[in-house]
Amino acid sequence: MKALCALFLLSVTPIYAAFGQWVTGGPDGATVNCVTIDGSNVFVGTATTGPFRSTNGGSAWTAANQGIGDVYVYAILIDGSNAFAATNDGAYLSTDDGVTWIGINNGLTNQFVNAIALSGPVLYAGTNAGVFKSTDNGSSWTEINNGLTNTLVNAVAVTGPTVFAGTSGGAFISTNEGSTWVESDSGLTAVYVTAFTVSGSNVYAGTFDGGVFVSTNGGISWSPSNAGLTSTSVLSLASEGSTVVAGTSTSGAFLSTDNGANWNAITNGLTTPDVRGIDLNGSTLVAGTTGGVFVSTNGGSSWQVSNGGLVGTIVWAMATEGSTLFVGTQAYGISVSSNDGLSWTTANNGLSSPTVRSFTVNPSGVFAGTQDAGVYRSTDAGATWFAANGGITSSGVIALTTSGSNLFAGSNTGAYRSTDNGANWTAVNSGLTDTYVTSLLSTGSTVLAGTQSGGVFRTTDNGANWIDANNGLTYPAIRTLAVNGPIVYVGTQGGIFTSTDEGVSWNLLSYVTNVNSFAFSGTAILAAVGGYGMLLSTDGGANWDFINEGLPTCGSCPLRYFCTFSNNARRIRRFVLRNHGTVGKCG
Repeated sequence: MKALCALFLLSVTPIYAAFGQWVTGGPDGATVNCVTIDGSNVFVGTATTGPFRSTNGGSAWTAANQGIGDVYVYAILIDGSNAFAATNDGAYLSTDDGVTWIGINNGLTNQFVNAIALSGPVLYAGTNAGVFKSTDNGSSWTEINNGLTNTLVNAVAVTGPTVFAGTSGGAFISTNEGSTWVESDSGLTAVYVTAFTVSGSNVYAGTFDGGVFVSTNGGISWSPSNAGLTSTSVLSLASEGSTVVAGTSTSGAFLSTDNGANWNAITNGLTTPDVRGIDLNGSTLVAGTTGGVFVSTNGGSSWQVSNGGLVGTIVWAMATEGSTLFVGTQAYGISVSSNDGLSWTTANNGLSSPTVRSFTVNPSGVFAGTQDAGVYRSTDAGATWFAANGGITSSGVIALTTSGSNLFAGSNTGAYRSTDNGANWTAVNSGLTDTYVTSLLSTGSTVLAGTQSGGVFRTTDNGANWIDANNGLTYPAIRTLAVNGPIVYVGTQGGIFTSTDEGVSWNLLSYVTNVNSFAFSGTAILAAVGGYGMLLSTDGGANWDFINEGLPTCGSCPLRYFCTFSNNARRIRRFVLRNHGTVGKCG
């Protein structure tokens, strides 16, 4: 039995907070949270489409989510023909190598199961409400939190009667199968424990704020083990004998062949630095990242991307220029389509950032805002890109819009304006009391800025001054802005609001919450709603109907996802575009 894979929980919210996105079945790829190797089988857990399985070492993948759906998978554990999955919708069991799954949640009072571990007949689950124990393969669970003072449990490991729980407030150990817990903090200077792996008498703890720690005495004391580790934000761990591998959030994967005493970076070909899950079997290593799966067959000397059949790419932004459709993705850069999304071509020549958050188009070309490399511009329909960042001090550009001859960029440090197509930018934050700009919209002579917690701001002087524009807007967390004719729509965490005076005043249109993006076609309003799929209104927003036939069930998706994996979803998108619709902002 291979060690289970685990995921660092705090990585979820900062990446997706307050911004809309689309999730599609093409281009291929997925955010992979965890990896488990069991002989010839490899299982991965994804952020949007449940578990996948490979029977050929990761060369090809098939969905293994019958009965489990499109849940967020935090961890997978294999025990013979039994597979256990920890998800945001509870725990699941498969008795046929992942072909079908059933929920095993009787007595499990918290459905956010972050980690799972097994010792003989005893199963342990780490949840947002502490640790639970089962002695009957998950048919029933009992809470075991006596002495566990922090109940946000991210990782669980077992060696003999000793159980380890990694929490947001340190590590805890139980020497009596979870009956009682004591804090295990001697030498463990980091607070947030993200992962464990056990090899012989050594127990390794991965932390978000202090790298790797090792205990040789059952958790009584810990020592830091970070020599050569250039990132101390460790999301995943696995071990085999004296070999230990670690996945980090910013610097890829690391390998130690001396029980963690020394680490070497193993990143050749590993183009995505956010390694959320990792496992090894001899010289074969498999890494799960925000850019999908990478496989190494030579002990980490080199990696190859292996995403065939693995779907679930997060698409943050969409734009059209003539007959070309652009999508900006998480970890895969830009893809373009000239046939309304029926097929896609990667268009990343010159683009140094793999995550593209926003687009805007003007007569001078297409502009792309990236997560960590500012703004890029293309004048040849995406064939080549070049940086257009002069004066932008924030590398993460979340939103873009065009207003006349001006470009506006929104970031987590405020708004910027360029009057020369991105050659030079100037910060324009006067009056902007919340400088975390989540969305931008140009309408008439007004530019509107949606913010993370300060509502909407408007400017009529090209950003020289911003004015609070929240009259009638009772929810300040802005997810998206869109315009259709004379009406401006804003999606918030508390409902949909509209304005007919370019944001001077707002009226509540609907209590439909968490709208990530809007699209319009004639009199139809389509809303992508996190966790629920797509809604349609044909009467101006007074009434809404679900139009999810053919879409995957999204009730258990993470709150901010809009799932569009099926051909039906692609037809809906093409329908909107072909009928002169405006695709609402997706980032």
